[in-house]
Amino acid sequence: MWLFADSGVMKLWILGNGFDLAHSLPTSYWDYHQFLKKRGEKWFMDMLEIFFGYDVSSHNNILWSQLEKALGMYNLEGIYDFLQEGHSFDIDHAMRSAGEIEAEVQYHFVGICEKFTETFTQWCEGIDLSNATPKSMFGFSGTDKFLTFNYTDTVERVYGIDEKQVLHIHGRASKGEELIVGHNNPATMPKGIKDDFIDHTANYRAIVDSINNLEKKTKRIIADNRLFFDALGNVDEVMVYGHSVEEVDMPYFEEVEKCIAPGAHWTFFCYDEDNVGHYEDVAKRLGITKGCDIVVS
Repeated sequence: MWLFADSGVMKLWILGNGFDLAHSLPTSYWDYHQFLKKRGEKWFMDMLEIFFGYDVSSHNNILWSQLEKALGMYNLEGIYDFLQEGHSFDIDHAMRSAGEIEAEVQYHFVGICEKFTETFTQWCEGIDLSNATPKSMFGFSGTDKFLTFNYTDTVERVYGIDEKQVLHIHGRASKGEELIVGHNNPATMPKGIKDDFIDHTANYRAIVDSINNLEKKTKRIIADNRLFFDALGNVDEVMVYGHSVEEVDMPYFEEVEKCIAPGAHWTFFCYDEDNVGHYEDVAKRLGITKGCDIVVS
């Protein structure tokens, strides 16, 4: 049950990872990289970079800077070919050889994806908030509402905000909740797969299912949090801080705009002037260009 004011207007804060970074918290995707490195997970890190995030246009891997976007950048055939390398088919031992290849393709890739979810959660659960202090620039009030995309409970612990005022849309690490991190590019089965001694269909199905398990299912998440969105009718001001508003999260912003008071004013806090154009595009897509400010802070 959401502790929302019964009358009057409300302010909604939408917070992204930039909010935690403003409090000097180690919450960047590079910090996740460093977490894995300290644990000696080089092989696992290499596998993630092979499977996800290669940007053909720049010839760079964006995994450790734009992780969610990177998870949606994959090549099914390339993944399959890589997993089969080194496993030549032995016609004299066809059943055993096929089984070895199928096990490598299916369980190897599935295991990598499951390990990603596991280690990402462990990293989030270990983020230390003890040195974070409030920033006067935010000026939160007791009637403000919060939609946070962060897994930390910085708002509650550092600012003393009642947890009933806050929705952690992708889970809260300190509560042991399922943490949602993912992409918006679901995989589909390739056409024309021809099975032989090896069940290529099953192999591809395992790869596709694992990729889709990492998809951020925004429609379902919004439906699961319907009460929160339906209670935003009195919101007349929306403050967006530290959120890049990438495509994968746009459905949440569109839902907020549908549910808040007509003509509510939006303010986007922008890290630098180079990103102003991006927020202008977001405002245009939301249809709020006449009721929107973009502040470089």
